[in-house]
Amino acid sequence: MNIHHKNNSWIYNIYSVFEASYICCGFYHLLVKNNRNSLWIIASTYVIFIISYITETFHHGFYKYHIITTSIISVCFVLLSSVYFFRLIRNEKAFNLQYYSSFWWVAAIFVYYFGGTMYNLFVFYAIQNNQGLTILVHTMLVLNFLLYGIWSYAYICSYRHRKLLPSLS
Repeated sequence: MNIHHKNNSWIYNIYSVFEASYICCGFYHLLVKNNRNSLWIIASTYVIFIISYITETFHHGFYKYHIITTSIISVCFVLLSSVYFFRLIRNEKAFNLQYYSSFWWVAAIFVYYFGGTMYNLFVFYAIQNNQGLTILVHTMLVLNFLLYGIWSYAYICSYRHRKLLPSLS
């Protein structure tokens, strides 16, 4: 996270606010429309994020990467994804998951944040032992590729679905 020996962690810390807001908003639209009880789960997730963000900023400063906040929100997003998948399985309506954009959007979140949580657990071990730094870089590249690749497919599915809707009516 250092370019030319200058710390750029503050960029990630700013980005994390927008990232958490976007994903919580996405889960709001996916979970609350079918179940009003989900609102408190999503609101709690965002409140937990804000509290941990402020606490970590207070204790470690704004220029140090907020690893604890990132780990907490990653676990929360994995749990929200699991709730979505559970409700999808319990839903009596059948979906063709191959073309169901919401499923793919949540699948990308699940894969990225589950992998990111595992990455965050082992990154300190690899850095302390000065081993596997290239593996860490490649792991993060693969996780990013999976996230944006699956999201791209989700948006393609959404586009195709919207394009089909006018012809069905």
